[in-house]
Amino acid sequence: PIVMKKGRPSVKLSVLVNAASADRCREIIFRSTTTFGIRSYAVLKTELEREMIDVETQWGTIPVKRGRFKGRIITISPEHECCAKAAAANNITLREVSESVRSIAGKDKL
Repeated sequence: PIVMKKGRPSVKLSVLVNAASADRCREIIFRSTTTFGIRSYAVLKTELEREMIDVETQWGTIPVKRGRFKGRIITISPEHECCAKAAAANNITLREVSESVRSIAGKDKL
């Protein structure tokens, strides 16, 4: 919900599409709403370089996704389901497993 000029209530519709689909989406919006105009602009997305590794822990092997920016590890994300399964099987907390896996996976930080 937004407020338009003269205090009129309205709804803001945001659509994120690739350039190839933009014209079709504009047509759908014009045909499906009462709008007389659409603002559009390019959006850039920067992604981390990703790598998947397997981390050997005392509870078994846990897959981990590591994200790098300019060669440095920025994010370490263990697979949630595998951590949850290891935690349940060993009667420990999910947090304990996740933190341990992150620690092992981050030992080669640049």
